[in-house]
Amino acid sequence: MGNREDGKNPDVLHREHRDFKLFRYTVNTVRTQLEQIGH
Repeated sequence: MGNREDGKNPDVLHREHRDFKLFRYTVNTVRTQLEQIGH
């Protein structure tokens, strides 16, 4: 636990990871809707 990424604390890293998962979820949802409309 000694190494820190870019001097960021775990709270910041966790928040960025959560935002990234939310972004992935949003992209997948939009892509699914577009595929349904396209067919």
